[in-house]
Amino acid sequence: MATTSSSLGKLSSSNVTYVSALYNCYSSSGVSDRLLKDVAILLQQKLHLIIFVDDFYFHQLSQLPMSSTVKLVRYDLDNSVIYNMIIANKERLQLPTHRNVEKDTHEYIALMNSKIEFLKLARLCTSSPYLGWIDAGSSKMISDPDSSYAKLAELQLKGGLGVLIPGCYQRPAEIKWLMNNVWWSYLGTFFVCESCTVEQFYRYSVQSLVKFFIKGIVVWEVNIWVDISQDHPSLFTWYAADHNDSFTNIPIEYHNTSGQ
Repeated sequence: MATTSSSLGKLSSSNVTYVSALYNCYSSSGVSDRLLKDVAILLQQKLHLIIFVDDFYFHQLSQLPMSSTVKLVRYDLDNSVIYNMIIANKERLQLPTHRNVEKDTHEYIALMNSKIEFLKLARLCTSSPYLGWIDAGSSKMISDPDSSYAKLAELQLKGGLGVLIPGCYQRPAEIKWLMNNVWWSYLGTFFVCESCTVEQFYRYSVQSLVKFFIKGIVVWEVNIWVDISQDHPSLFTWYAADHNDSFTNIPIEYHNTSGQ
């Protein structure tokens, strides 16, 4: 994890360090090529961003224009606890019935569930009070990347929010539903977590994954978060958004407007 491509520039106005990851775990080269184009847009933004990558993407991204506020970190997934929990048990873990068969493989779902572990790793690289996850390919959802990402680059959050996360709807879900259908109470693209809450969120995520393992299945990270929220609702601060620019519209009541 020591290898990086650039040092982080000073970001004066935000108290959030963003985290992302890009790994070549897709069966189609077309997916990898599309992600490379999408992440190229993200890398040029002024977000204070730590992005974890494998050797394949490290070499690819090192050739691209990159903001001085971006840190590129080469990290081997063999060191990831959550990823390997899933991959080591893939022969006995079913995938959800209603899924994108090409995309939603064990490897992809394992990577998605590792988002909170990447935040945990990022805590070693920054003293920021908030760590925010943003998908490497998030620009494909955004009609005006420069404007939308600029809002995130300026974001100052107040304390006490736990996990600030957008979602399409608020609906309780029985575990049998979560086992077979993606549940968009939370978007997987973006969330912001108080640094002091990361370890707790990580621990709850592992516990929820094990609950599904016992039933012989692995599910998307958004379903894991729904399961966690039903036992620990106070952990999450929810706001309404969809798979578009709206996830960058953080409600003003969550902003730190005191200037401190």
